[in-house]
Amino acid sequence: MPPQQPNVPPDEVQAFAFSVGKAVQNYGTIEYLINELIAHLIADSLLTTTLIQLGVSKRIDFLASLVDRRRDLLARQGWTAGDLFELTKSAFQERNKIAHNPYVIKESKADGQAQITLGIHVVRYHKAGTKEEWLEKGQLDALTLASRDLIVRFNQLLGFCKAL
Repeated sequence: MPPQQPNVPPDEVQAFAFSVGKAVQNYGTIEYLINELIAHLIADSLLTTTLIQLGVSKRIDFLASLVDRRRDLLARQGWTAGDLFELTKSAFQERNKIAHNPYVIKESKADGQAQITLGIHVVRYHKAGTKEEWLEKGQLDALTLASRDLIVRFNQLLGFCKAL
């Protein structure tokens, strides 16, 4: 018989699920914008179809190269890449923690009181051993806020590229 799950208040479960959903939605939006930018800057549907099948890190690198080719034109419009592509690659490392690890309910007892925590149990295996990390709702919300900024910046870039 599987172990019994702790009794978690439905509001906490709903709030955690909403945080996970918003984070995943934002990263999906960023990927969509990356693909749209590649499609617009290449303007070749066969090549675009092939490129958007690459991993997101390679697509970010490719997009950075395409944008760099138009750096002067974009700068005349008032846009600079700054740290956009580095931040995006880093953000997608964080996204992988959300997308590729189990959501867990932990129960602990302190002073005779049961404490329940919802989170994502991140386990990375390295040659030197296992590295574990625990992501809670507050961290998910912080990732969602950071990803919103990336969405704004990619939307601005798309607007500037369409104006070229």
